[in-house]
Amino acid sequence: MCQPQDMRCPAVSLVQRFFVAQNCWTGPKTTLHTSILPKNGAKSRTKYAQETVLPVPLSLLLIINFGKKLHFNAEKYRTMDTTTPQPSAVKTSRTVNFKSAGKTGNYSNSMTSPAKAKGNAWERKVAEHLTALYGEKFIRVPHSGAYIGGTNAHRKEVLHEGQIRSFKGDIIPGQSFPRFNAECKSYKDFPFHQLFQGSCKQLDEWIDQTMDVADEGDFNILFMKFNRKGTFVAVQLPPDTKSLTLKNHLIYGSTKHGSWAIMEYEQFWDVNTVAVRDLCK
Repeated sequence: MCQPQDMRCPAVSLVQRFFVAQNCWTGPKTTLHTSILPKNGAKSRTKYAQETVLPVPLSLLLIINFGKKLHFNAEKYRTMDTTTPQPSAVKTSRTVNFKSAGKTGNYSNSMTSPAKAKGNAWERKVAEHLTALYGEKFIRVPHSGAYIGGTNAHRKEVLHEGQIRSFKGDIIPGQSFPRFNAECKSYKDFPFHQLFQGSCKQLDEWIDQTMDVADEGDFNILFMKFNRKGTFVAVQLPPDTKSLTLKNHLIYGSTKHGSWAIMEYEQFWDVNTVAVRDLCK
């Protein structure tokens, strides 16, 4: 006959074998229910049902053990300092508000907004083109021009020329271009029709931003890129307007900063590469 102490008995479940190993087989014996017997034929099942005896208090022991665990967890919870947040429960979230191209949104500080990434890519492209054009290193400015612009203009007094160039505009020029001051703008659209109406608020804002960090005698230029429309430059006309060659251009009059010539990007550099170098010395 298969005894409950026999660990090889096929009628003994895993839970029951555990209690066999723990010597928990106490209390009265009863016949094993056939639902847990091995399915090896009706005759075999009847034999085990008649001859095998197992303890009744298995379910009772399980309930007692579960109750002990609940009691332990309750005691542990009561001893915890619930006034102090647990490390796993602390969650920090920082967001950055920005307004670009007429859209406002919240972005995580670990991510770059699409508008900002688009602007950075245009700045890098302009810097790479000027580097290849003049054989000197041009790089995009890692800081904002506002550091030395507007009410912060007094900071120029304690910065040397190289430091001032690194904070001016969006492009740090090569050593041969100390008077180069540039801003880069990459936008989805632009109201070109306003240029012929005498006032373009968007362009006026960009020109003001460009001139905010400019010094007297600087060569001020604005690089613009618009989706499905192309790339353009807006350059402040120097006192000697003949120093620049203008083709297929438009003259825009800024109420604060004089006249600006707007040309297609590639056409401008095709005819003004040498003139820009001379104006920036």
